[in-house]
Formats: sequence, structure tokens, C-alpha cells
Amino acid sequence: MFQHMKSPTEAFKMFDSAGTKLLTYLDFDRLVRELSRLSSETCPCYTVIKDLFDFIDAKKDQVVDDQEWRDAFGNIETDDRKLVIKNTPLLQWESSLEAEQIATCIARNRNVLKQRFKEYSTHSDHNGVAKYVTWDQAKRALKLVLDSNFKGTIVDAKIQALL
Repeated sequence: MFQHMKSPTEAFKMFDSAGTKLLTYLDFDRLVRELSRLSSETCPCYTVIKDLFDFIDAKKDQVVDDQEWRDAFGNIETDDRKLVIKNTPLLQWESSLEAEQIATCIARNRNVLKQRFKEYSTHSDHNGVAKYVTWDQAKRALKLVLDSNFKGTIVDAKIQALL
């Protein structure tokens, strides 16, 4: 993106077809396809583009707003044709003692989490065996375990940073 467009913010504005400060999946798809064309690279398949869109869409509302876009790309800047990731409080937090304690808590409670995941899963095979959980279902299970150990001080951004 940095090689072919002025900035991520400008790319967002350019492909915000309705001018609503929201990118739909179709807007995002056009952006990725244009970047592929400009870079002479093979365009990623639908599932890769969709997974990337879903990852950036932190609110899971099927659109990427300008804040989600800045959260995804706002910490990246160019410096003499090199990409540099700016340090942010969440990046610093990922290597903190608290992050380590949360990871340890998750590891210690893995059997409880597995059971919660099975309880929350709405996706099963033909035998009724739970196959997978959605992000929201997993987050709900994680919050139960983490809230009981950290008294409700762990916010969603920290959970997402760990996973």
C-alpha cells in the first residue's frame, strides 16, 4: 500500500465509495485488487481477502470504519522507503508482566476453556460434536476465566492482542 498510494488514510478515502467513512467488503476487495494490479502481484483469493477484512473489522459489524482502519494501519509509517511500526501502548503491553500472567492463566485453565468452548459452540458435526467456536463465543469463555482471576480488569483489546 505504501509503495502505490500516498498513505493508508488516503487509500481508505479513495475506496470509500459512498463517502461515509466506512469500507464495505466490496470496497475493501476493490482496494486489494487495485493494489495487486499496481504491484503486478497475483491477487489473493476470496478467503484471504475476507479473512483480512474480518480481522480489520474489529467491531464485527461487516464494515470497516476509519477508526478500525487507523487501528490496523495507523502505526505503520514510511521512513526512507522502509516500513516502520511505531510503538504504541498496546504493543508495549504485549510484552508486559500482565500479558504474561494472562497467558499463564489461559494455559492453566485450558481444560475449563475447552469445556466452555464446547458449551458455547453452535457449530457441530452430524454427530452433534462441537467443531469450533466463533470469536464472540471464544471471547465470552475467555472473559469468564479471566474475570474470575483478574476481577474484570482485562479489556477486549488485550484479549485480542494475546490471540
